[in-house]
Amino acid sequence: MRVLFATTANLGHVRPMIPLARACAQAGVEVRVACPASFADRVTAAGYDAFGFDEPSADEIAGALAGLGPNPSRQESNLVMIRDVFGRLRGRAALPRMQQVVDEWRPDLIVREPAEVASLVVAESRGIPHVQSAIGILETLRLLMGMIGHSFADFEGSAGLEPGSLLAAASEAPLYTIVPPGFDDDVPGPGEPRAIHRFRYNPAPEGPETDLPRWGDADAPLVYVTFGTVTATSPAAGAYRDVIDALSRVYARVLVAIGPDGDPDSVRPWPRNAHVERVPPPEVMRSAQAVVTHGGFGTTMTALASGAPQVVIPQFANDQWINAMRVQATGVGKALIAEPPPWELLARTVTEVVEDRSSADTAAELQQEQCTLPPPEAMVMRMRDDALALR
Repeated sequence: MRVLFATTANLGHVRPMIPLARACAQAGVEVRVACPASFADRVTAAGYDAFGFDEPSADEIAGALAGLGPNPSRQESNLVMIRDVFGRLRGRAALPRMQQVVDEWRPDLIVREPAEVASLVVAESRGIPHVQSAIGILETLRLLMGMIGHSFADFEGSAGLEPGSLLAAASEAPLYTIVPPGFDDDVPGPGEPRAIHRFRYNPAPEGPETDLPRWGDADAPLVYVTFGTVTATSPAAGAYRDVIDALSRVYARVLVAIGPDGDPDSVRPWPRNAHVERVPPPEVMRSAQAVVTHGGFGTTMTALASGAPQVVIPQFANDQWINAMRVQATGVGKALIAEPPPWELLARTVTEVVEDRSSADTAAELQQEQCTLPPPEAMVMRMRDDALALR
């Protein structure tokens, strides 16, 4: 059996796929990953055969964003980014090489993340079974389909597909997800995934197995801060300085993970109670009394897997607001939902979460629920079944 995984150049999108790819490879399945050429080295470093496809130029992306005007709303920015950049531009650029790898390698199944459009077009036009790897809860998937679906008509005519067929195929494809049922919203309805396969998520170690230096009061509770892998190199990078300042007077040891592409020295000076690392040792989050996040999917799921209560302060993407509201609704933590971010409320909110055990108890319950899900290895047989059933 051959399985082609297809992803964009986004760590938050590819990480949920890695357990599935690893399980497939261990089961003797041939695995290849189609990804943007700029991302191929990361895929290869993870031990997988990468097939790089083309990407739109910086000028093309700038042209798509130019129509937003000087002060676009978050909703306007997200729509253009998803519909025009991820959908039309990235989909069109990736399509020739995606057709090539599918025609030459002839996979039995394509596992795609919903923001990668070229793999959908090729799968439908070539009659290749395909499934989805979730990059959010069901509510996020609905929102994404509503935006990226506007780009599908651009591909259907040239691919010889019926109008509306790509949206139906994308929306109804079986979904493989690391989201525990207690954190997801309601069950899928008509025009949504025909099957949902949930599996256990054990975040792979990323940080060095080394001890952190001492800082602050050794008896103070540990507060772990992470805004994912993108924020440090985005227009929202100032959030790191904001969070350090906001928590400078909290009785806590504040550990800030600035991400693999961030620079800890860029946010100096650090107050006495704070320390900044690119990627801290992997076990640290599990010992935190609270985790402050931006609400990104990967960050939220990693915090859930760690069993730590969360304080979410969304920054720029729509799914961050969705996850923040879900954190609050489930009781696994609290959310500060406002634009611009209400940093002045963060210290009090973190203190409340640390001192009130209810969020910690709920987080532990969701962690246990996640641990009872089938392991990724159990998904291989389901993927074989999907490959046969979808032909």
